[in-house]
Amino acid sequence: MTGAGKAPGYGIMLLMSRQRVRVLMRTAAAAALILLLSAGVPADDAPRLHLATWNIRILSDGSRDDSELAQIASILARYDFVAIQELRDTTVLDRLMLHLPAWEYVASDPVGRGVTKRYAFVYRTDLVSAVAAPHFFPDQEDLFIREPYVGHFRSGEFDFSIISIHVLYGNSVSDRRAEIALLDDVIRWVDEANGEESDVLLVGDFNLDAADHGWEMEGWAALVPPDTRTTISDRGSYDNIWYNPEATTEILLGTYQVFRFDEVLFGNDDRAASLAVSDHRPVSVAFSTAGPDDDGSTPSGIWDTGSQESAP
Repeated sequence: MTGAGKAPGYGIMLLMSRQRVRVLMRTAAAAALILLLSAGVPADDAPRLHLATWNIRILSDGSRDDSELAQIASILARYDFVAIQELRDTTVLDRLMLHLPAWEYVASDPVGRGVTKRYAFVYRTDLVSAVAAPHFFPDQEDLFIREPYVGHFRSGEFDFSIISIHVLYGNSVSDRRAEIALLDDVIRWVDEANGEESDVLLVGDFNLDAADHGWEMEGWAALVPPDTRTTISDRGSYDNIWYNPEATTEILLGTYQVFRFDEVLFGNDDRAASLAVSDHRPVSVAFSTAGPDDDGSTPSGIWDTGSQESAP
């Protein structure tokens, strides 16, 4: 022992121990940051809108009991605004709203050939308001099996138009490509009618991934890369959010997420997850609502309001 009562190598061991602690602290901090970003959790309290798109399998009054609707509502509550595809009736939405008392919805009339389906936008009333009535794209030549549904909303200083679509699956990939090749025309129609308002989003179940050569979306970007699966079977990257990076600068890409509820809530039991909730996963991203509005304009009431259903 030395005069201080310590072993000769004690100082070296203490220095090494402190260095190890610092390394571990830096590693833990980096891991925490990665976890924060991967979970899509904002790193600050700035106002924002969490927007999602979700194909909820055969969402109808007769297909879900109250416990299953409670599970669906718990997933919807992760977001502030959700575009829903594959809705069958509005009675089920009325039941869903009982689990989401601060929410409301607007739903389309039935659309489609053969089996008809509906679209809906559901949202938190304290954060989102409609600025014009939703409506269908005027598909006079009947080129879409289910015409795209267009809504116009505002959250804080962020106003936007959103196009929701469920592209047909068809008998072959060429059937799907025929529809997605027309979506740039739909965007152009909405954009021109919007005037100076330039924030337009295209969301839905496209039944094709973002890398397919059928897309004609020059200048636009897809949120979900083609190797990310949005179906619980992990076979398809069908659901997506398309945006114009130059026009919609409010998008916060670090918050992007595909929520794998089938693994988190159902232990990867695909059959149980599909029957109770859906065979598709919701896709989401946040937008800054703090302002100022990047285009200084709001979609006006020039739209054909048509006959659309909304929550009482």
